[in-house]
Amino acid sequence: MCSSQILKNNVLVIDDDQTVLNNIQKKLRKSNPLVIDLFPVHDPRQAIGKIRELRPTLVLLDFKMPNMTGIEVMENIKRLPERIQPQVVFLSNVTEHRSEAIALGAVDYLVKADVPLGRIVEIMNRCISQANEAGLATYEREELKTEDFVDILDDE
Repeated sequence: MCSSQILKNNVLVIDDDQTVLNNIQKKLRKSNPLVIDLFPVHDPRQAIGKIRELRPTLVLLDFKMPNMTGIEVMENIKRLPERIQPQVVFLSNVTEHRSEAIALGAVDYLVKADVPLGRIVEIMNRCISQANEAGLATYEREELKTEDFVDILDDE
């Protein structure tokens, strides 16, 4: 792992399932040395306001939620000024909307039941690296190598 200054990274998790939110937060807190602040949003109608307020590097976005689908949230994100548009990764229970999400600019589309937490960490690191390369970050950030990740799915 490189030694560098660490910059807080905001990750917005837009999911109406509190269990999903809790599991992501708990697993990352136990396993990830990156300084990441997770902000849960239960109602997708609040997502754009939170993105404007927090300016997250990454949004983990559920597809099926009450009031609005993840695709509708993504369409609203694309209407924001480019400088505040976060990278978006869909975490969904269904596969059939993958191509539509990717066409709208999602970094990835993962099925919750099939994805190991290590894959989410890889994507988070890639987003952080891209933000650094684009000059969007003030400091270099430590990067967690996938092989350093301890998957704690079986510990729960």
